[in-house]
Amino acid sequence: MISLEEFTNLKESLIIFQNEEIIFSSFDSDIIPLVKFLGQKKELSGKIIIFDKYVGRAAGLLMTKTSPSFIYTPMISENAVNLFIEYEIDFEATKIVKYLMGEASNEMCQWEKLSIGKCPDEFYLLAKEKLTV
Repeated sequence: MISLEEFTNLKESLIIFQNEEIIFSSFDSDIIPLVKFLGQKKELSGKIIIFDKYVGRAAGLLMTKTSPSFIYTPMISENAVNLFIEYEIDFEATKIVKYLMGEASNEMCQWEKLSIGKCPDEFYLLAKEKLTV
């Protein structure tokens, strides 16, 4: 396993561990890696740990579908924090920002806007359709 500090220095945008073994990693940006991972329909059991460079509400909704034990991120939006509190998901973040777009701007990114009012399954289907991955 790696630490949040080690992950921050890696080029990967997303690393997912299952029982301390890497089961998925990606260099892609945005929510693309999470949508790809969920599309693989891997059997998930045991301890799922997710490292993601930036976590907004949209990514958070997708992460909830894995029933993660813990999420690590250098940067998380306030909406994602509230989502993880609601779903009782433990996380560690270096920095909490209002919105991720432009690193702490006053505007939501397109995915965060689309995620408002959606449950994890609804948002996954919408994201999959829009990304066609």
